[in-house]
This record gives sequence, C-alpha cells and structure tokens, in this order.
Amino acid sequence: MSSVFPSSVLFAPHLRADSFKDTSEQGYATASPPVSMIARLGTPSVFSFRAACSLLRAVKRAGVVHISLAREPLPTLALLLALLLRKPVVAQPHGMLTSRSSIQHRILDLVLGPLIRRADVTLALTNKERTDLERRFSLRPGSIVVLGNPLLRGVVAPNPDNSRQVPPRLEALFLARLHARKRVGVFADAAATALELGWPEQYALIGPDQGELQAALDRQLPNLRYEGTLPPSEVPARLTRAGVFVLTADAEPWGNVLVAALSSGVPVVVSESSALADTIRAHGAGIVTPDGEVGAVATAIHQILHSSDYKKFSEAALRLSDREFTDDAVRRTLTKVYETRSHSTAQGSQLWAQD
Repeated sequence: MSSVFPSSVLFAPHLRADSFKDTSEQGYATASPPVSMIARLGTPSVFSFRAACSLLRAVKRAGVVHISLAREPLPTLALLLALLLRKPVVAQPHGMLTSRSSIQHRILDLVLGPLIRRADVTLALTNKERTDLERRFSLRPGSIVVLGNPLLRGVVAPNPDNSRQVPPRLEALFLARLHARKRVGVFADAAATALELGWPEQYALIGPDQGELQAALDRQLPNLRYEGTLPPSEVPARLTRAGVFVLTADAEPWGNVLVAALSSGVPVVVSESSALADTIRAHGAGIVTPDGEVGAVATAIHQILHSSDYKKFSEAALRLSDREFTDDAVRRTLTKVYETRSHSTAQGSQLWAQD
C-alpha cells in the first residue's frame, strides 16, 4: 500500500504463550503487545491494559484504521477509539458475526451494531454476507464493499489454460477443522453410501479434531481414511492430489481452502448454505447439494469424478478464480477503499488492527 500511505502498522496482540512473527513479507511496522484472557473465558475475551494503551497510540497516528472486527474487547475498542478520534474507519467483520445468532450474540450486537453503522465502509467477503450484514446491523447498502480473502500462501495464481483433463485420483478430500459445524458426519456417511453402492472412490479426511473425528472413524469404513493434520504450507500441494474437494459445512461464510481448491482447478461439492454456493453453481465449478443430504453428496462426488466433463468442471473452477479470487483483485479493491477514505494520501499511515 506504499502508493497510498508512507507506512502501514499491523496491530496484532498475542497471548504470552504464543510467539508472534510477521510472515506477511509486507514489511509492516508491528505493534504486538502481549494479552491475557479475562477469567479464562477463552480467546474472545483476550485483553490487557498495555495492549489498550498501545492501540490508542497507534490509532492516534493512523490516517485510516482498518479493523478485523469480532465480538471481542480489543477489536471493539479499536472501533470505538477510531470513531472518537474521528479517523476514517474500514470495518471488516469476522464471518461469525452474521452466522451466529444466539441470545448472547444478539445482546453483544446491541453494543456493536451502532458502532459498525458509523464506520465509513464495511467489507464483506461475499454478496451473501453483504445481504446478511445489511439485515443484521441495518447497514446502508452503499456503505458495504465486497472483498474476498487473499489466496492461501503457496497457491499458484489461477490460469484457465491449466485445467485438468481427468482427476489425478478417484478421491474426495475433506480438509477443515473437524468441528460439528463442518458436518464431518455427512462426509463419513457419504463414504458409507458410496461403499454400499460399490463405487470405487476413496474419501480422505484431514484436519485438527474438534470433537467429530472419533464418530467418523467409528464407522470403520475401508474407503474412508484420516490423514491427520497438515501445516498450512503443505495444503496447496495436497489439494492438487485430490480429484474433488468437499465442503459439507453449515453456512460457511467463505472457505479459504475451498477457494484454494478452485484456484488449483479442483472441482468442488458444497452445501447450499455456503456463501459461495450460488457463485459456484453459476460458473459450473462444481455441484451444490442440499444441506445434510448424504445421498446427494455421495452422488455429486461420484458424478464429478467419473464425468466425461471433468475438464469442464476444472476449467470453470479456474475461470471463476481468475475472475474473482486473485490477490490482484483483492489488492485493487482494497487500495481503492483506502484512497477514497483517507483524509490525505500524502500523510499519515494505515493501521490494520486484528486480534
């Protein structure tokens, strides 16, 4: 962002047990004070007065304040300070702001909502999230800009000419946190359905266990295997070995690995409630299935892996990624947002605050 601001400051407080290292290769100046949890309430409660003071100093110096916003003390404080100091504010809500709607979340939103409405611009990952934000927080339609995420590090920029002729292997890949919201059980049940029907495809499960792994493995299916976890640096290479990527999650707000799969020319199977479902369907980059319908998931996987149109699925995935998901597209949009919201493009700095 050097053409917009002389400098950018990344405010990234961390727990004392964590070692923070800026791996962005962007040359950020960093403000990364240690924080602690309040009464052991977990990550959403991290805070420290040292971090708050550091945040105040950073906001005072900033020309534009870009906040990765969640229902947490420090991001909320960053938004409040920026508004009180009359700084241009770019609010980038975490996807969970619209996908979680319990009584506790709605109570917190009574405080957060009025603050978000005063931001100069709000960033949404998808058109679906834009609609959800408008409804949830009564935001003005013109105040929201749709901006996707950058590609995972190591993912090669999509090239429509590099489509796959055939799947490298008859394999469906599930790569995500093994959390109930990801519906790991639907994937395992789809493997069981494929086995019953005598279909040859294999089902691979990768990701840190968050309570759902054992139930999937208890099925003892010969066509379902768990490969453990992968460091982020190895995810792109593993995706390229899969025939189809599967996302069975409930209301997935984005899906970094999903987008990485598309950018690698891997066709996908996604749930109807996924934010990118309509986009994937419109571009023919995969198959969208009704949420939780095991038979539909198994059939979609089988159809893609054995289709004579596999190349067309792969080409469509790459065209979609090239059009909407490249880092250059994200960079251009974000630079325009900063330029139009800055009081001066010649002085000050941009502050990106994240918890």
